[in-house]
Amino acid sequence: MTDLTAITDLSQQKLVDETVRKILNDKATSKNEAELAKICETKAGLTVLRAMPSEVAIRALTNWWATLTPVHIYYKQVYGSPEARKTLIYNWKWNYEPLWALTDKVALAWGSGFVADASANSLYEVYLVAPNNTEQRVWSKPTYNYAEYDINAGAAVDVDIKNYKTNPNLYAGGWRYRHQGTYKVNLTLNPATFALTSAKGCYVHTKVLVTVTIGFSGKTPGFEISGWDFFYEKSDDTAVRFYTTIGSNPGGGGATPMPV
Repeated sequence: MTDLTAITDLSQQKLVDETVRKILNDKATSKNEAELAKICETKAGLTVLRAMPSEVAIRALTNWWATLTPVHIYYKQVYGSPEARKTLIYNWKWNYEPLWALTDKVALAWGSGFVADASANSLYEVYLVAPNNTEQRVWSKPTYNYAEYDINAGAAVDVDIKNYKTNPNLYAGGWRYRHQGTYKVNLTLNPATFALTSAKGCYVHTKVLVTVTIGFSGKTPGFEISGWDFFYEKSDDTAVRFYTTIGSNPGGGGATPMPV
């Protein structure tokens, strides 16, 4: 879908959204199909849209699943000061083809004064899933640099989906693509005192070719995203609680299940 990957005008974005809804709600009438063809430019783009379930094309982040796990590395004396070390691991899966192929972001936010390492550790993968649910990996891209970085509050990395190309003809045969990734941030607390703290993870899907930035709220873990709602779509936050200096964690939190 040529033009859908390079939309910069908000009015054009609204036109695309409205036309997509018309096509899916009206079973792709010839009139609406012609309207979208002017935007998509290619029959392949129409094939992708018509093969998607309506709720997926209209609201991209459906069939979404994510977990956030705090891993305790150590609690010990370092140069005479008590120090705690943790790794936050955010895993996500998205069971459908993204409609907008730009640069997305995945982010983590934390509290209690933990300091993040200066480099990121993120992996983005795409799997082709057959009708019998067998699958093969067709794309893999690691990322080691932060897109946004607040050393005491949160960090985000880019997820480059714009360079990944799919074969829309496979949809007719019942095939689908699954996008997934893992994002890890190492945290250190020094001096460390025992406390109950929390962290959050989220995914931001970009819909317009503008720079969407993620800020972090500081003392209470959270995200502050720039831009109008038409610019992006944000997943639900995945939150987890954990203790600063020990490995056992209180129950609850940590997962966003995939809708049925």
